[in-house]
Amino acid sequence: MAEEYPKEATLKNGTTVVLKPFEKKDKDALLAFFQKLPEADRLFLKDNVTDPAVVERWAAEL
Repeated sequence: MAEEYPKEATLKNGTTVVLKPFEKKDKDALLAFFQKLPEADRLFLKDNVTDPAVVERWAAEL
């Protein structure tokens, strides 16, 4: 699976994005992303994704 990534995709609005699997080096960027999400968007997530320990655990489990 990892051999297929990174992969570029174009959104409906024309924006190009790069899709790739989560890597340990991405943990700070992922935490910053989650911390910017409105609380209402995080309400039903299983984990407290704004807690650095949660994202750290995810990275450690890779």
